[in-house]
Amino acid sequence: MKDFSLRNDTKLLFRSDPSDDLVKLTAGKRVLFVYCDGSVKRNGCYADIRNAVRQGGGTLYEAGHSSRERARSKPGSAWRWNIRSSWSSVRKEQA
Repeated sequence: MKDFSLRNDTKLLFRSDPSDDLVKLTAGKRVLFVYCDGSVKRNGCYADIRNAVRQGGGTLYEAGHSSRERARSKPGSAWRWNIRSSWSSVRKEQA
């Protein structure tokens, strides 16, 4: 593996309607939206994120149906995240 640097800033917005803030934060940026399934679409969060990124002129990448399933690497060893199955589902949203 080549050397790399990862910066993972997190900004939590506690608002009843964060739509305007999301448009400003995602304007012109690439956004990776990782979610499992089900409630994110039922409660409107998915649509809010998608619309905010579109309004801000950003690009939305989705990793839908991502789960927290784990796989054993060897008997008796520690659990590891099954990253390959999660990242294989990342797709760019079609405009």
